[in-house]
Amino acid sequence: MAAVAALRPANAAEGQLAAQFVLAEAWAADCLRLAGERRREMAIALKCKAQALSFMREAKSAWRLLLKAQAERMAIEKDAEAASRAEWAEHAVVGMMAEGLAAPAAPEAPDAPAVPEAGDGRELALPVGGGAEDVSEFGFGLNDGTNSPGMRRETGTRLRGASARAPVFA
Repeated sequence: MAAVAALRPANAAEGQLAAQFVLAEAWAADCLRLAGERRREMAIALKCKAQALSFMREAKSAWRLLLKAQAERMAIEKDAEAASRAEWAEHAVVGMMAEGLAAPAAPEAPDAPAVPEAGDGRELALPVGGGAEDVSEFGFGLNDGTNSPGMRRETGTRLRGASARAPVFA
C-alpha cells in the first residue's frame, strides 16, 4: 500500500493504475526470483524469465497510463473552467449512478414458451406473412403457401448444414 500511496493517485482510476503497476512489478520480481532458483532447469527458468518480461511490460504500460492520467488531471486543475466542468460531470455521474441503484427492480418477464431443440422430433411452424417482403434468406417465401412440413424440413436441413460449415472462432 505504501508503494501505491507513493505514486499519489488522486482518484479511483489513478489508484487502480497505481495498484496495477505495483502488482505487476511484484509479480515480475517474483518470476525473476523463481528463474534464479530454478536456473539448473533451463526450460522452467526460461519460462519464468519470459513471464517476468511480460509483467515488466505490463508494469511499464500501467506506469505510462498513470503518468498520462495525472498530467491530464493537473492540466484540468490549472484551468478553472475545465475544473468546474469536470466537477459537474463527476457530480452528474454520481447522481445517475445513485438513481440507477435506487430504481425499483424491473418486473419479471412472463415465462417464454419452450423452444424446441434441433432434432427433437418436433417441427417449427413458420408464421405466414402478409406482404411480399416476407422472404427468408434461403429464398422461401413465407406467404406463398410454401410453409409445408416438407419445406420446413428442407429449411432445417439447410440450416443445420450451414451451421456445420460455418467457421468457428474461439
